[in-house]
Amino acid sequence: LTDRIVLKNFDASNFPSSSLQPHVVLADVPCSGDGTIRKDPSILPVWSPATARSLHTLQIKILWRALELVRVGGVVSYSTCSLNPIENEAVVQAVLLKAKEKMVGGKPSSPLELCKFPDLDGIKLRPGVSEWKALDHSVEDEDDVVRWTDVSCRSESTPEEWDSTLFPSTLNKDLKLERCRRLLPQDNDTGGFFVAFIRKKADLPSCVQHT
Repeated sequence: LTDRIVLKNFDASNFPSSSLQPHVVLADVPCSGDGTIRKDPSILPVWSPATARSLHTLQIKILWRALELVRVGGVVSYSTCSLNPIENEAVVQAVLLKAKEKMVGGKPSSPLELCKFPDLDGIKLRPGVSEWKALDHSVEDEDDVVRWTDVSCRSESTPEEWDSTLFPSTLNKDLKLERCRRLLPQDNDTGGFFVAFIRKKADLPSCVQHT
């Protein structure tokens, strides 16, 4: 069995190409870990909405690269131990829309599709969401009070460094984001988790040459 195992250490967002095209890629990406607060309370005091935003672009890059590497007909499993849609549905939405936008000749169909999630006996899973808000907070110096704000779309008041992919797209109704699955701690006496299965139906147009 060991002769079938290969260990590699690379930046997952720029993983080099190989003659071996896997049938399945498991992309359990870096995340804020807010779904694990129940077992690791030390995460809570240092948690911030900025953590999810700072990881969002990297998560998109890793998922896109995984989809480039998997063979046509194969599946990529995207997962985090976060419950924040910014790290989950927003990332899945971004790659699905990106793939559709890059189709040559204006083809209406996407080379990617979200797979239906299998039923798991004895485990309660929540469907993915298609609407969410991006959260921010600030501390007022005068009274040392934390003030929370949330926005559902980009506006003039949105910080310039916030990517548009943080927000739900008006085009996401056809993406079937409800096929994603979220494991909430209170449902099964577990930690929190998110997972989505994405099937690659055709080759993706590659923007970057990976070596």
